[in-house]
Amino acid sequence: MSSNNIVDLFLNPKSVAVIGASKNLIKGGNRIINNLTLNNFKGKIYPINPNAEGEIYGLKFKKSVLDIEDEVDLAIFYVGNRLIPGLLEECIQKGIKGALIEASGFEEVGKEGLELRDRIVEITDNFSRLDPTFLMNVLSRDPHGVYVLPSPVHLNGHNPASPEIMENLLDLMQKMFDFVIVDGGQSLDATSLRILQMSDTVLLVSTLGLPCLTNTSKLLKSFYTLGYPSRERIRVIINRYLKKSEISLKDAETGIDKKVFWTIPNDYRTTMAAINQGKPLCQSAPKAAIAKSMRGLAEALTKGDENKEKRGWNFLKRK
Repeated sequence: MSSNNIVDLFLNPKSVAVIGASKNLIKGGNRIINNLTLNNFKGKIYPINPNAEGEIYGLKFKKSVLDIEDEVDLAIFYVGNRLIPGLLEECIQKGIKGALIEASGFEEVGKEGLELRDRIVEITDNFSRLDPTFLMNVLSRDPHGVYVLPSPVHLNGHNPASPEIMENLLDLMQKMFDFVIVDGGQSLDATSLRILQMSDTVLLVSTLGLPCLTNTSKLLKSFYTLGYPSRERIRVIINRYLKKSEISLKDAETGIDKKVFWTIPNDYRTTMAAINQGKPLCQSAPKAAIAKSMRGLAEALTKGDENKEKRGWNFLKRK
């Protein structure tokens, strides 16, 4: 967008969302709506407040900018500063072109305010650059053609990805790749739950140990209670499998009330050697039983998808 278009966007928007609109006459969100209507603003005005009902100055409240069906040029914020990052992500998801933020409590209040300011800058910068070219520049490519995106963590002042960020990121990756595998770690936070909702297949990895199977059973029941992922989309994988284990596969299936989809044999020495060499098992020990099992699992998961151009993506849940 050129500098002239940016100036025109803020001076002559065709539609405005007022985030923090209020029926309370002394609130800033009320004054903004009042000023727009009194000054005969020609565009559309959308009052946004998740806690408000009814109308304000003849305009119906919306719970979120995502509830607006039409395009929005400008968002005006009059909310507490801690709410801004999440609401700003919704604006970007909606495709709103510009935002005016009326708030205090940033660098003038110290370290916490600086972190909040940097968070807002990070959101706007990263979303404006989230396209295939930018994404390919930050992905690491394995010699075998697999692209890897490291998990977001608290490093160098950067906060972990929110559910909205992950949804936009994975939507883009789904269009770029035939398969996307997400290692969900061991937590079920809001971001992990969003990924679960979007997944085609969930691989739930367990072992034939009583504590692990107990946790697997609890997790499956949680999924069924949530309503996602559906039972048929979940695949249980038994890792470190030993045929002479004290708990048999049949016992495990009875305990978790779910059939085991695949088993990966226990081969600590071969696995650690591959990890220490920084090589995949198929390269470091291609004839090993564990490498053959991994190839078989990949074939089983992709069976029937050879003719599909873009299948979507899978969620790998590790215990």
